[in-house]
Amino acid sequence: LVQGYLGSPGTWRNSGIVATLHNHGWVDTGHLTLSPAGVLKFGPVAESTRRLVTVDLPTEAPTVIQADMLAHYIAELRRQTGEKRVVVVGHSAGGVVGRLAMVRHQGAGIDGLVTIASPHLGTGAADMGRVIGQSPLSWITPFLGLGTINRSQALYHDLSEERPWNLLGWLNRQPHPAATYVSVVRVRNG
Repeated sequence: LVQGYLGSPGTWRNSGIVATLHNHGWVDTGHLTLSPAGVLKFGPVAESTRRLVTVDLPTEAPTVIQADMLAHYIAELRRQTGEKRVVVVGHSAGGVVGRLAMVRHQGAGIDGLVTIASPHLGTGAADMGRVIGQSPLSWITPFLGLGTINRSQALYHDLSEERPWNLLGWLNRQPHPAATYVSVVRVRNG
């Protein structure tokens, strides 16, 4: 399970998603985090065909960095468990990160991708974050507790509305590996 922008592995647990999945037969086997010693796994190794794990990603970092870390986590998870099939579930920016990992690391063994409210065509919120970060307002954002706006400029560029020169413009035109894809979107009435 891949969290979205400013989320954490705990987001999935605190929201009740992990509990709901547990009630449907999934076993929570903890989460993966990166340390100077390499990938550390926190949680039990479950003998189940339906395991779930969360990952710790730097959600303010550019999507390429997050996608490469995700591919590394998946490789380590497959090594630790012997798992052949991996399905990535990503919320918001985490869905774009999962899709980018599939395209950049086609041998990673990602057999499926579920994205929930992911901005595959970009988001105006990222465009707004870029405008603020490139204006004189960026000087005061840290004093207002909004330093993440300055730290997230490269990510905002990646998630800006799709254009030929940004990441989504590139990603949306790449061949994607054979896999199961599910995208959950919200449609507004009117």
